[in-house]
Amino acid sequence: MPLGPRFTGSARTKAQGATDKVLPDRVKAAVHRRMAEPGTAADDDGG
Repeated sequence: MPLGPRFTGSARTKAQGATDKVLPDRVKAAVHRRMAEPGTAADDDGG
């Protein structure tokens, strides 16, 4: 049974999916390394 079209949650996720198809693995690894660094999360205290 087909699951139908797949939808991503945000524009950023869509952009990452599109660039994953064209960027070399070395560049994708560098981007991931920057996003995964400790202390790089957005400060969202909900208030």
